[in-house]
Order: sequence, then structure tokens, then C-alpha cells
Amino acid sequence: MANMIDQYINVKDESVYGTAVAANRSVDFNSEDFKGDYSNVIIASGLRAGEYAPNAKRVARNPKGATGSLEINGANQGVAFWFKHMLGNYTLGTTTSGVTTHTCKTGDTKGKSFTLQKNMVGSDGIAYTKTYQGVKVVGWEISNSVDEYMKIKLDLDGQKETLGAGAGPLASQAKNFGNSDNLKEFKFYEGVVNVGGSQVSVSEISIKGKKNLAAERYFLGTQLKKEPIQNGQDEITTEFKMEFEDLTQEQRVASALESGAQVSVSVTWTATEPEAGGGVSSITLTMPVVSLVDAPSSIDVGKLAEQSLTGNVLWPGSGQGDNMLTATIVTPDATAV
Repeated sequence: MANMIDQYINVKDESVYGTAVAANRSVDFNSEDFKGDYSNVIIASGLRAGEYAPNAKRVARNPKGATGSLEINGANQGVAFWFKHMLGNYTLGTTTSGVTTHTCKTGDTKGKSFTLQKNMVGSDGIAYTKTYQGVKVVGWEISNSVDEYMKIKLDLDGQKETLGAGAGPLASQAKNFGNSDNLKEFKFYEGVVNVGGSQVSVSEISIKGKKNLAAERYFLGTQLKKEPIQNGQDEITTEFKMEFEDLTQEQRVASALESGAQVSVSVTWTATEPEAGGGVSSITLTMPVVSLVDAPSSIDVGKLAEQSLTGNVLWPGSGQGDNMLTATIVTPDATAV
């Protein structure tokens, strides 16, 4: 008999948005709350004499896909898959010493969707399957703090939820974690933050992104929406927490000219253990232009003064770079699927 230890989530890229595929790659995850949305019930509003509430025969179900989040740890396996869906532009690089370079940049996510399958176990010891087709990443957060692993929280939007195992791609897929013995999750002491070309001592970071997709593309004739597509500019923000050292960051924020408040920011996690082929896994996030908007420092009696540093990531101007955010991922994964 199965129990809660036997639960898992699988994913797989779709060739066509909303056309489910057999999700056969398992994901290590911390938490999830992805679920179907059945709250938008259609109720006729016409008045009928003697009825003090809507008539039960004049109500229609109107499912609205699925929404929720999934949190994973940044690791040397599978992470390029997620950055591809988070940012949009993906390039597969070369392989050296057993590690492959994957480059992801902010771009269009049209045509990028995946099928997600949850395999849950009830208190009755029976396994139950939920399959979600047409899943896209609509927002995300990368975070890390002292004594923690790097975390990636993904805000998801799905076209449809299917409850229970079905035929073909809706059948319950077996778990497949690949070479799980080689999984290395990036730790806080493997991370380095640079602001304006200089390394800074940071105790906590948060980089948030929002794709601004049109996710409500419903039309007459079907209950299934069309693929969410770009409906505005991307929004990416940064926030760092640190000890107050000097006035450098506050002077940047207070600059009379915007150019004085703009800095380059990069964050790199480098694994302390090499891979089997001798190469070293890493994740580097490069933001050529971050406009610093706040750097408050405060005094707490009996403690070192603290400071937070927040900024908005901008599209680089001439000579400043070619993209607002580039993720360079070096891992043993030969592909990002």
C-alpha cells in the first residue's frame, strides 16, 4: 500500500500548447499548490416570481484552467528546463569536462508550455493522478538566505486539469528522477553577489520576475483558452539585505542623475564539488542595468545597523548589454527538456 512518501510530480515539454504529453521526468520540490479553478460558475440573473435564489436549473459549470505555484531548490539537474520557461529565450551551448552550458535570456515564451502531472496518495493508501496541460510560467522568484539552499518559486498557469488517470498522456506516469545520486543543490555559501562591479556581503537575496502574459484568452465555442501570450513588458526586481557598511548604496539612490543610480548586478552560485567529468556546475544571473530605488539603513539598539537594497531591472541601452537578464547555467544536463 502506498503512503505520502510515494507522492511525486512529473513534467514534460509540449510540442503544441494544450496538447498533453506523457510527463515522464520527475521533479524534486519543496511545496506546491497547483489546482484547477472551478469557482467561476455561470448563474442566470433573471428574476422569476416566487424564487428567492437562483434556480438550480439555470446554473452552468465554467472551469477556468488551473493556477498555483511550485517551489524547487536550485540544483545541478533540471534547472535549465525551468529557466527556459521562466525567461523564454534558450540556447544550448557546448559540453566540456562533463558539463554543458545553457543560456537563457528574457524573451518571448510563446510556444513554450509543458504538461505537469501530480501523483498523490490519499489517506486510504491509494494513488491518485492529476494531469495539467498547457502549463506556463507566468511569474517567478529566485531567493537565497543564510543557512538555506537556493530556492526558485514558480507561478504557474494551466489550460486544463484532468482528475484521475486516463488514456495515453493522461495515464499515470512512473517516477523518473534520473541520476538522483548526483543531485547537488546550491547552498548559500556557494553564492556571490556583485553590485556595480564590487562584491557585497549579503545575507538574503530575492529576484522576482513577472512575464505579464494575457492569461484570460477565452472565446466563444470552447471552454479551453488559447495560449497566454505577451501582454506588456516584463517586470524584474531585485532586493538584497545586508549589514550597513557605508553610504555607497544610499548615495547611488540619491543621485541627481538616473545614470548615477544605475548599476550592474550579478549573482553566481558555484558548486563546491566537481562533477564526474571534472567540470563544475554553476548558475550565474547577469543584469547589466539595475536602477536602484531604495537603500534604507536603520539602527536597532544592541545590533549592527542593517540595510536593504532594492532595484528595478531595466532593458540595457546602447553599449550596456544585449538583455536585461541572462542566466548562464552550467550543469551535467545535456539538454533542457
